[in-house]
Amino acid sequence: MSQIAEQTQKKLSELQARHERMKKLTASMDKIVKAFQEGHLQLSKASEETNEILNQGFKEQHRRKGTDHYSKNCSKEKKKSYAIEKVPEEESPTEDSESQSMGDAIREQSVEEQDEREEFPVEYQEEAPLEIQDI
Repeated sequence: MSQIAEQTQKKLSELQARHERMKKLTASMDKIVKAFQEGHLQLSKASEETNEILNQGFKEQHRRKGTDHYSKNCSKEKKKSYAIEKVPEEESPTEDSESQSMGDAIREQSVEEQDEREEFPVEYQEEAPLEIQDI
């Protein structure tokens, strides 16, 4: 029985030593996590401040650009010409008129596709290629 008691005592001391090491590791990990969180918080604040400064700069630059451009480059008459004019809408074609216009397009294509050389063979006789001369 003393042998079992000794083995149990030995295991108990090993477990206690492991437990103490785990406590130390956990404490170290907690410190690392806390430092990481603080660093992350500082970086987030710095990033927000940087973004805010950049946005203000872009807004200011955009405001200046727009004002400077029109005051330097555009006369008052030219500014008025930028107004958008409404174009009256055309009536939408009916199905019949669409099919007619498609038929016209097909007929026009066939006329365009004809080779003019077939109609006027004398005018389009093959000639010797032209030579390019430097002047």
